[in-house]
Amino acid sequence: MKSQREKKDSRFFLVMLAAALISCVLTNASYSSGVSNFAASAIGVVVTPIQGAFSGMHNFFEEKLAYFSSVDELRQENEKLKDEITELNRKVSELEPAAKENEMLYNFLELKRERNDIKFVNAEIISRSVSSYTSDFTIDKGSVHGIEKDMAVVAEDNSLLGIIVEVGATYARGKTLTSYDLNVGIKNERTGQTGILTGTLELSKENLCRVADLAQDADYVSGDIIRTSGLGDIYPPGIYVGSVTELVPDPLSYTVSAVVKPSSNIFECDMVMVITDFDRSYVDSGEVLGEDTANTEQGEAEVNQSIENPAGNPAENSTENENQNPA
Repeated sequence: MKSQREKKDSRFFLVMLAAALISCVLTNASYSSGVSNFAASAIGVVVTPIQGAFSGMHNFFEEKLAYFSSVDELRQENEKLKDEITELNRKVSELEPAAKENEMLYNFLELKRERNDIKFVNAEIISRSVSSYTSDFTIDKGSVHGIEKDMAVVAEDNSLLGIIVEVGATYARGKTLTSYDLNVGIKNERTGQTGILTGTLELSKENLCRVADLAQDADYVSGDIIRTSGLGDIYPPGIYVGSVTELVPDPLSYTVSAVVKPSSNIFECDMVMVITDFDRSYVDSGEVLGEDTANTEQGEAEVNQSIENPAGNPAENSTENENQNPA
Protein backbone atom coordinates (compact mmCIF):
# COMPACT_ATOMS: atom_id res chain seq x y z
CA MET A 1 0.00 0.00 0.00
CA LYS A 2 1.12 3.54 -0.76
CA SER A 3 2.12 5.82 2.06
CA GLN A 4 0.34 9.09 2.76
CA ARG A 5 3.31 11.04 1.33
CA GLU A 6 3.26 9.06 -1.91
CA LYS A 7 -0.51 9.67 -2.25
CA LYS A 8 -0.08 13.41 -1.71
CA ASP A 9 2.74 13.53 -4.28
CA SER A 10 0.57 11.65 -6.78
CA ARG A 11 -2.40 14.03 -6.27
CA PHE A 12 -0.14 17.07 -6.58
CA PHE A 13 1.31 15.73 -9.83
CA LEU A 14 -2.17 15.08 -11.24
CA VAL A 15 -3.38 18.56 -10.27
CA MET A 16 -0.36 20.15 -11.88
CA LEU A 17 -0.82 18.08 -15.01
CA ALA A 18 -4.51 18.98 -15.20
CA ALA A 19 -3.76 22.65 -14.71
CA ALA A 20 -1.20 22.51 -17.47
CA LEU A 21 -3.69 20.89 -19.85
CA ILE A 22 -6.40 23.39 -18.96
CA SER A 23 -3.99 26.27 -19.47
CA CYS A 24 -3.07 24.96 -22.87
CA VAL A 25 -6.75 24.60 -23.88
CA LEU A 26 -7.69 28.02 -22.60
CA THR A 27 -4.71 29.65 -24.25
CA ASN A 28 -5.58 28.06 -27.57
CA ALA A 29 -9.23 29.02 -27.19
CA SER A 30 -8.41 32.61 -26.40
CA TYR A 31 -6.52 33.04 -29.58
CA SER A 32 -8.84 31.08 -31.80
CA SER A 33 -12.21 32.58 -30.70
CA GLY A 34 -11.14 36.17 -30.08
CA VAL A 35 -11.52 36.23 -26.31
CA SER A 36 -11.15 39.68 -24.76
CA ASN A 37 -7.82 41.01 -23.56
CA PHE A 38 -9.12 40.80 -20.01
CA ALA A 39 -9.77 37.10 -20.35
CA ALA A 40 -6.40 36.55 -21.95
CA SER A 41 -4.76 38.40 -19.08
CA ALA A 42 -6.65 36.33 -16.59
CA ILE A 43 -5.57 33.17 -18.32
CA GLY A 44 -1.98 34.43 -18.34
CA VAL A 45 -2.11 34.97 -14.60
CA VAL A 46 -3.04 31.34 -14.12
CA VAL A 47 -0.87 29.83 -16.84
CA THR A 48 2.39 31.69 -16.30
CA PRO A 49 3.30 30.19 -12.88
CA ILE A 50 2.47 26.74 -14.18
CA GLN A 51 4.62 27.26 -17.27
CA GLY A 52 7.42 28.56 -15.06
CA ALA A 53 7.21 25.49 -12.86
CA PHE A 54 7.37 23.14 -15.83
CA SER A 55 10.21 25.15 -17.33
CA GLY A 56 12.14 24.83 -14.06
CA MET A 57 11.51 21.10 -14.01
CA HIS A 58 12.69 20.85 -17.61
CA ASN A 59 15.89 22.75 -16.80
CA PHE A 60 16.45 20.60 -13.71
CA PHE A 61 16.20 17.36 -15.67
CA GLU A 62 18.42 18.74 -18.43
CA GLU A 63 21.08 19.62 -15.88
CA LYS A 64 20.87 16.18 -14.28
CA LEU A 65 21.09 14.51 -17.66
CA ALA A 66 24.13 16.61 -18.56
CA TYR A 67 25.73 15.75 -15.19
CA PHE A 68 25.27 12.02 -15.62
CA SER A 69 26.51 12.25 -19.21
CA SER A 70 29.68 14.03 -18.04
CA VAL A 71 30.17 11.44 -15.26
CA ASP A 72 29.89 8.66 -17.81
CA GLU A 73 32.41 10.41 -20.08
CA LEU A 74 34.79 10.85 -17.13
CA ARG A 75 34.41 7.18 -16.23
CA GLN A 76 35.22 6.15 -19.79
CA GLU A 77 38.20 8.51 -19.88
CA ASN A 78 39.39 7.14 -16.53
CA GLU A 79 39.23 3.56 -17.83
CA LYS A 80 41.15 4.62 -20.93
CA LEU A 81 43.86 6.24 -18.79
CA LYS A 82 44.10 3.10 -16.64
CA ASP A 83 44.63 1.00 -19.76
CA GLU A 84 47.33 3.40 -20.96
CA ILE A 85 49.09 3.26 -17.57
CA THR A 86 48.96 -0.54 -17.61
CA GLU A 87 50.48 -0.59 -21.08
CA LEU A 88 53.22 1.87 -20.07
CA ASN A 89 54.06 -0.22 -16.99
CA ARG A 90 54.31 -3.30 -19.20
CA LYS A 91 56.70 -1.52 -21.57
CA VAL A 92 58.79 -0.26 -18.64
CA SER A 93 59.02 -3.77 -17.18
CA GLU A 94 60.19 -5.03 -20.57
CA LEU A 95 62.78 -2.27 -20.91
CA GLU A 96 64.24 -2.53 -17.39
CA PRO A 97 66.25 -5.73 -18.03
CA ALA A 98 67.59 -4.28 -21.27
CA ALA A 99 68.55 -1.04 -19.52
CA LYS A 100 70.30 -2.95 -16.75
CA GLU A 101 72.15 -5.11 -19.25
CA ASN A 102 73.22 -2.01 -21.18
CA GLU A 103 74.56 -0.45 -17.97
CA MET A 104 76.44 -3.65 -17.17
CA LEU A 105 77.92 -3.81 -20.67
CA TYR A 106 78.97 -0.18 -20.36
CA ASN A 107 80.80 -0.99 -17.11
CA PHE A 108 82.45 -4.00 -18.70
CA LEU A 109 83.52 -1.93 -21.69
CA GLU A 110 85.05 0.60 -19.31
CA LEU A 111 87.11 -2.21 -17.80
CA LYS A 112 88.06 -3.41 -21.27
CA ARG A 113 89.21 0.09 -22.22
CA GLU A 114 91.50 0.09 -19.20
CA ARG A 115 92.65 -3.47 -19.90
CA ASN A 116 92.27 -4.09 -23.62
CA ASP A 117 93.97 -7.47 -23.20
CA ILE A 118 90.96 -8.89 -21.36
CA LYS A 119 88.57 -11.16 -23.25
CA PHE A 120 85.25 -12.01 -21.66
CA VAL A 121 81.86 -13.65 -22.09
CA ASN A 122 78.70 -12.10 -20.66
CA ALA A 123 76.46 -14.40 -18.64
CA GLU A 124 73.40 -14.32 -16.43
CA ILE A 125 73.18 -15.84 -12.95
CA ILE A 126 70.31 -18.33 -13.03
CA SER A 127 70.60 -19.77 -9.51
CA ARG A 128 72.31 -19.19 -6.17
CA SER A 129 73.16 -21.55 -3.32
CA VAL A 130 74.48 -20.25 -0.02
CA SER A 131 75.49 -22.56 2.83
CA SER A 132 77.45 -22.12 6.04
CA TYR A 133 80.76 -22.71 4.29
CA THR A 134 80.40 -21.68 0.65
CA SER A 135 78.46 -19.45 -1.73
CA ASP A 136 77.81 -20.97 -5.15
CA PHE A 137 76.15 -19.59 -8.25
CA THR A 138 75.23 -20.99 -11.65
CA ILE A 139 75.39 -19.07 -14.92
CA ASP A 140 73.68 -19.69 -18.27
CA LYS A 141 76.91 -20.11 -20.27
CA GLY A 142 79.16 -23.17 -20.52
CA SER A 143 81.84 -24.89 -22.54
CA VAL A 144 80.11 -24.23 -25.87
CA HIS A 145 80.52 -20.52 -25.11
CA GLY A 146 84.22 -20.81 -24.26
CA ILE A 147 83.82 -21.10 -20.48
CA GLU A 148 86.43 -23.22 -18.68
CA LYS A 149 87.20 -24.17 -15.10
CA ASP A 150 89.32 -21.71 -13.06
CA MET A 151 88.19 -18.66 -15.01
CA ALA A 152 87.64 -15.47 -13.02
CA VAL A 153 84.13 -14.05 -12.73
CA VAL A 154 83.53 -10.31 -12.45
CA ALA A 155 80.34 -8.71 -11.09
CA GLU A 156 78.32 -5.89 -12.61
CA ASP A 157 80.37 -3.21 -10.83
CA ASN A 158 83.61 -4.63 -12.31
CA SER A 159 84.66 -6.13 -8.98
CA LEU A 160 85.78 -9.73 -8.55
CA LEU A 161 82.89 -12.08 -7.70
CA GLY A 162 84.63 -15.46 -7.73
CA ILE A 163 85.83 -18.28 -9.94
CA ILE A 164 84.37 -21.00 -12.16
CA VAL A 165 84.68 -24.44 -10.50
CA GLU A 166 82.50 -26.65 -12.72
CA VAL A 167 81.54 -26.45 -16.39
CA GLY A 168 78.77 -28.07 -18.41
CA ALA A 169 77.91 -27.61 -22.06
CA THR A 170 75.47 -24.74 -21.50
CA TYR A 171 76.02 -23.85 -17.85
CA ALA A 172 78.81 -23.30 -15.35
CA ARG A 173 79.00 -23.18 -11.57
CA GLY A 174 81.14 -20.76 -9.65
CA LYS A 175 82.18 -19.93 -6.08
CA THR A 176 82.32 -16.49 -4.52
CA LEU A 177 85.23 -14.91 -2.65
CA THR A 178 83.68 -15.73 0.72
CA SER A 179 83.86 -19.50 0.17
CA TYR A 180 86.25 -21.03 2.69
CA ASP A 181 88.17 -23.05 0.09
CA LEU A 182 88.83 -20.20 -2.35
CA ASN A 183 92.17 -18.34 -2.33
CA VAL A 184 92.99 -15.22 -4.32
CA GLY A 185 96.31 -13.45 -4.71
CA ILE A 186 95.74 -9.80 -3.74
CA LYS A 187 97.57 -6.50 -3.43
CA ASN A 188 97.01 -3.59 -1.09
CA GLU A 189 96.58 -0.65 -3.45
CA ARG A 190 97.98 1.87 -0.97
CA THR A 191 101.10 0.01 0.17
CA GLY A 192 101.68 -2.49 -2.63
CA GLN A 193 101.90 -5.36 -0.12
CA THR A 194 100.65 -8.68 -1.44
CA GLY A 195 98.88 -11.52 0.31
CA ILE A 196 96.32 -14.29 -0.01
CA LEU A 197 92.63 -13.57 0.37
CA THR A 198 90.67 -16.48 1.86
CA GLY A 199 87.19 -17.20 3.15
CA THR A 200 86.33 -18.64 6.54
CA LEU A 201 83.24 -20.38 7.90
CA GLU A 202 82.63 -17.57 10.37
CA LEU A 203 83.25 -14.61 8.07
CA SER A 204 81.28 -16.05 5.14
CA LYS A 205 78.06 -15.63 7.14
CA GLU A 206 78.62 -11.88 7.01
CA ASN A 207 79.80 -11.82 3.37
CA LEU A 208 83.36 -11.15 4.52
CA CYS A 209 86.77 -12.72 3.91
CA ARG A 210 90.30 -12.02 5.11
CA VAL A 211 93.97 -11.63 4.31
CA ALA A 212 95.50 -13.89 6.95
CA ASP A 213 98.96 -14.47 8.48
CA LEU A 214 100.11 -10.87 8.22
CA ALA A 215 102.96 -9.65 10.39
CA GLN A 216 101.85 -7.67 13.40
CA ASP A 217 103.42 -4.55 11.93
CA ALA A 218 101.86 -5.09 8.49
CA ASP A 219 100.80 -1.81 6.91
CA TYR A 220 97.06 -2.42 6.57
CA VAL A 221 94.44 0.03 7.82
CA SER A 222 90.67 0.20 7.63
CA GLY A 223 89.57 1.51 4.24
CA ASP A 224 92.54 0.18 2.27
CA ILE A 225 91.56 -0.83 -1.27
CA ILE A 226 92.28 -4.45 -2.17
CA ARG A 227 92.86 -5.56 -5.77
CA THR A 228 93.99 -8.77 -7.42
CA SER A 229 97.76 -9.09 -7.68
CA GLY A 230 97.82 -11.31 -10.75
CA LEU A 231 100.04 -13.83 -9.00
CA GLY A 232 98.79 -17.34 -9.53
CA ASP A 233 97.98 -16.83 -13.21
CA ILE A 234 94.22 -17.17 -12.66
CA TYR A 235 92.98 -13.66 -11.88
CA PRO A 236 94.05 -10.67 -13.98
CA PRO A 237 95.94 -8.12 -11.87
CA GLY A 238 94.27 -4.89 -10.84
CA ILE A 239 90.68 -6.18 -10.55
CA TYR A 240 88.89 -4.48 -7.68
CA VAL A 241 88.12 -6.88 -4.81
CA GLY A 242 86.91 -4.77 -1.88
CA SER A 243 88.16 -2.83 1.13
CA VAL A 244 89.63 -3.56 4.55
CA THR A 245 87.17 -3.18 7.43
CA GLU A 246 89.37 -4.06 10.42
CA LEU A 247 92.51 -5.81 11.65
CA VAL A 248 92.07 -8.85 13.90
CA PRO A 249 95.09 -10.17 15.87
CA ASP A 250 95.70 -13.91 16.29
CA PRO A 251 97.25 -14.44 19.75
CA LEU A 252 98.28 -18.00 18.96
CA SER A 253 100.34 -17.27 15.85
CA TYR A 254 101.32 -13.70 16.72
CA THR A 255 99.96 -12.54 13.37
CA VAL A 256 97.04 -10.38 12.29
CA SER A 257 94.32 -10.78 9.69
CA ALA A 258 92.90 -7.97 7.60
CA VAL A 259 89.14 -8.47 7.29
CA VAL A 260 87.96 -7.54 3.79
CA LYS A 261 84.43 -6.76 2.63
CA PRO A 262 84.07 -7.72 -1.05
CA SER A 263 82.42 -5.15 -3.26
CA SER A 264 80.35 -7.83 -4.98
CA ASN A 265 77.33 -9.47 -3.41
CA ILE A 266 75.85 -12.63 -4.89
CA PHE A 267 72.32 -11.48 -3.96
CA GLU A 268 72.71 -8.13 -5.71
CA CYS A 269 74.25 -9.48 -8.90
CA ASP A 270 72.28 -10.74 -11.90
CA MET A 271 74.75 -10.38 -14.76
CA VAL A 272 78.44 -11.30 -14.73
CA MET A 273 81.47 -11.27 -16.97
CA VAL A 274 83.60 -14.41 -17.23
CA ILE A 275 87.18 -13.53 -18.13
CA THR A 276 88.19 -16.11 -20.72
CA ASP A 277 91.70 -14.79 -21.37
CA PHE A 278 94.08 -11.95 -20.50
CA ASP A 279 97.68 -10.96 -21.11
CA ARG A 280 99.77 -12.60 -18.38
CA SER A 281 102.64 -10.21 -19.05
CA TYR A 282 100.71 -7.56 -17.11
CA VAL A 283 101.75 -9.44 -13.98
CA ASP A 284 105.33 -8.27 -14.42
CA SER A 285 104.31 -4.66 -15.04
CA GLY A 286 105.48 -2.26 -12.37
CA GLU A 287 102.44 -0.11 -13.17
CA VAL A 288 100.18 -2.88 -11.90
CA LEU A 289 102.14 -4.42 -9.08
CA GLY A 290 104.56 -1.66 -8.10
CA GLU A 291 108.33 -1.94 -8.03
CA ASP A 292 108.50 -3.67 -4.66
CA THR A 293 105.59 -6.10 -5.17
CA ALA A 294 106.96 -8.34 -7.89
CA ASN A 295 108.91 -10.05 -5.20
CA THR A 296 110.87 -12.52 -7.32
CA GLU A 297 109.86 -15.80 -8.83
CA GLN A 298 109.98 -17.44 -5.41
CA GLY A 299 107.16 -15.22 -4.14
CA GLU A 300 105.06 -16.04 -7.17
CA ALA A 301 105.73 -19.75 -6.71
CA GLU A 302 104.56 -19.54 -3.10
CA VAL A 303 101.32 -17.86 -4.16
CA ASN A 304 100.77 -20.44 -6.90
CA GLN A 305 101.27 -23.27 -4.42
CA SER A 306 98.85 -21.69 -1.94
CA ILE A 307 96.17 -21.20 -4.58
CA GLU A 308 96.52 -24.69 -6.03
CA ASN A 309 96.60 -26.33 -2.57
CA PRO A 310 94.41 -24.05 -0.40
CA ALA A 311 93.76 -26.54 2.35
CA GLY A 312 97.39 -27.48 2.76
CA ASN A 313 96.83 -31.10 1.69
CA PRO A 314 98.89 -33.19 4.14
CA ALA A 315 99.28 -36.03 1.68
CA GLU A 316 100.92 -33.77 -0.89
CA ASN A 317 103.14 -32.15 1.73
CA SER A 318 104.17 -35.58 3.00
CA THR A 319 105.07 -36.71 -0.52
CA GLU A 320 107.17 -33.60 -1.05
CA ASN A 321 109.01 -34.17 2.21
CA GLU A 322 109.73 -37.77 1.31
CA ASN A 323 111.12 -36.71 -2.06
CA GLN A 324 113.33 -34.13 -0.42
CA ASN A 325 114.50 -36.51 2.34
CA PRO A 326 114.73 -40.04 0.96
CA ALA A 327 115.05 -42.74 3.53
